[in-house]
Amino acid sequence: MAILALLSGCSEVDSKDLKTSGIYTETAISANDESTTVSVRMRLGRALDADTIILSAGDQLSASMSGNTIGLFRTESDAYRGTFDNSPGGATVTVSLSRADDSDAPNSVTTLPNVFEIDAPSTGETFNAGENITVIWTPTEPNNTAIVSYQLNCTVYDANGIPSGANYGRGYTVVDNGSHTTSINEVLNVFGSQDELVKGASCPFEVTVTRTEKGALDPALVKGGEITATREKTVIVNVVP
Repeated sequence: MAILALLSGCSEVDSKDLKTSGIYTETAISANDESTTVSVRMRLGRALDADTIILSAGDQLSASMSGNTIGLFRTESDAYRGTFDNSPGGATVTVSLSRADDSDAPNSVTTLPNVFEIDAPSTGETFNAGENITVIWTPTEPNNTAIVSYQLNCTVYDANGIPSGANYGRGYTVVDNGSHTTSINEVLNVFGSQDELVKGASCPFEVTVTRTEKGALDPALVKGGEITATREKTVIVNVVP
């Protein structure tokens, strides 16, 4: 039973031992140019160390979009996942939990963010320390927000001269007006010590714009959670520290 599982500190609980109202769900829907992936995690609560819920025989997760329905199947990470082979902007995505012995939750809904393109910078463009970088994307949605993030992937050296990879980044929530400017130095300063960087050697620099749409869970999922859809675009340029 679920109570025994909790007392023994088990990390997994069978859904047959739970009411639908006791299932906390986190649904992340990710769209790119070619496809849309739906990923659902179920736990006993919001805490990251809350026990994971595994679907028992007779219980099933599925997702529907643009007239197509796919089953969601358990992955090695204990998420339930499935992929559509398209990603139309503004499409409604519905995630359904069907129960063998309790109430269904068939109507957790969100929409895919609209399609956009990053017009600048161009892939492979090079920027130097001290310069600014301006990201431009179209079309815009000024009534919404977007996240613009910058990820620097450099080789650094420890005190013994041993190299290792290091990833540092910054993210900004901005009005989705199609433009954001930041200084290369502002990102470089995230490094604890720029002396670790190889001067004159370029580092890959990922520039990403993300749009997000938050949806509504089925009312039967009383325990709560969220359903969110994102669409992101990334270009990779070079930065010379």
